[in-house]
Amino acid sequence: MPELRDPGLLKLFFIAGEPASALRALAQEQLALHQGRLRDYEQIQAALGQEPSAQTSLRTLRMGLLYERANLAFWTEVLDGTPEAGG
Repeated sequence: MPELRDPGLLKLFFIAGEPASALRALAQEQLALHQGRLRDYEQIQAALGQEPSAQTSLRTLRMGLLYERANLAFWTEVLDGTPEAGG
């Protein structure tokens, strides 16, 4: 069975019982982290461009891009579904 090790998901698993503000903070932290990684990957993609020798690397990089975009969608859903402080 494949194994996914993600500290953000581990924190999310154990956040039950904490105030909504803790969940919001975690989601915001994770969004910032994954936005940064996505920017890094996009810069690598731009630097590699259409180099024929980079095609295998670009395929691997594509999975990284998809993974980071999926994380952004997930944590956005978490954040959007979390009540704001005072609300």
